Amino acid sequence: MTDLLYYKDPYLKETEATVVEIRNGMVVFDKTIFYPECGGQPGDRGSFGKWVISDTRKDKDGTPLHVMEGELPPLGTTETLSLDWDHRYFYMKEHTAQHLLSSLLYHMYSIGTVAVHQGEEILTIETDRSDISDDILLSVEEKAIDEIIASHRVYQKDMERNEAERLKMRRSIKVDDDVVKVVFISDLDAVACGGVHPEHLLCRALYLPEVDVHILGCVVVYHEPVCAACGYEAVIFCAVLSGYDGLVG
Repeated sequence: MTDLLYYKDPYLKETEATVVEIRNGMVVFDKTIFYPECGGQPGDRGSFGKWVISDTRKDKDGTPLHVMEGELPPLGTTETLSLDWDHRYFYMKEHTAQHLLSSLLYHMYSIGTVAVHQGEEILTIETDRSDISDDILLSVEEKAIDEIIASHRVYQKDMERNEAERLKMRRSIKVDDDVVKVVFISDLDAVACGGVHPEHLLCRALYLPEVDVHILGCVVVYHEPVCAACGYEAVIFCAVLSGYDGLVG
């Protein structure tokens, strides 16, 4: 079974690893720092010695499968795994930004998050509310800035399922496992999540009063109707501003 080092230290950027299996044309290591695509968070990319890893996917049994370009390394090959850290850290921050926004929407206005889609330019949060007013978005924005400045701790904890269920989290547990990973933002939020996250909310905020959109830290928040095919009318689009270190870090 692969040792999932990204849960033990999400800031680990390099480690030695050995090829133990080739599965469906993808590589399995004895241990890995590469997070596989899951829950809307894209898989990691980087390198293994001279080999390029273009993506990481999760098999049905939870094993991370590393997608490599060209001829695959032979079984038993030991080399250095190196993350594309900019790629990983961007999505760690974006994912945690989504947790903060979803938490505030729920706890302030009982607006639930239905689905999340993380992208390089747009983070989409689909909600269960058919309409969200600008006043609601503005109040969420102002509250989020306060929480960012407070630089709350972000941490993950393995919990027995019955213990996690007693937390009465804003979203039901989506996995069937007896032990559940729960991500906390201090005492603001708790939600079952298997993603990787920074250690704190960033203790500074960015203000752009000249821009004719809502500014949430480094995140631009729009409120527009989503296409009817998605099944939900209210969506919040969060575009991370280029050239800034991110909402959280």
